[in-house]
Amino acid sequence: MRDDLRDRLTETVTRQGEPRFLGYGDIWESYPRFGVMRPELGGFAERGKYNPKYQVEPRK
Repeated sequence: MRDDLRDRLTETVTRQGEPRFLGYGDIWESYPRFGVMRPELGGFAERGKYNPKYQVEPRK
C-alpha cells in the first residue's frame, strides 16, 4: 500500500510540475520580498526586487 501511495504521489506531482519535487524549488527564493530586509545577514536584500540568482528560464 505504501509503495502504491508513493507512486501515485510521484505521478501526480510530476504531472503538475511541482518545482520542489522536480529539483528546482529554489524558485521560491526568487520572488520579491516586501517585509523588512536584513542586509547584515548577507545575500540578496533588495526589497521588492526579484533575486536574479534564482530566475529560471520559462518552460516551453
